[in-house]
Amino acid sequence: MKEVQLKLKIPISLLNAGFRQKELESEIMQRLALSYYADGILSFGQAARMVDMTLWEFADLIARKKVFYNYELEDLEKEIKLGKELGLI
Repeated sequence: MKEVQLKLKIPISLLNAGFRQKELESEIMQRLALSYYADGILSFGQAARMVDMTLWEFADLIARKKVFYNYELEDLEKEIKLGKELGLI
């Protein structure tokens, strides 16, 4: 996967407050991914890839951070239709 590196300036006081740089980088990326997902900018899978997580790990992150799933009525209708086609419903 191709990547672009961005430079972010943060106050040194955050590191002095007990954050480690790697933890802070990870936290920032997770919050960006969650925000972009919640705003509908990224799909669930795209947001998970942004933070290098499996779908299950990202679902757990969403639950821990209390972010609502972007799940529309038409998504449910598609899943019901697929379930019927597969004989699961």
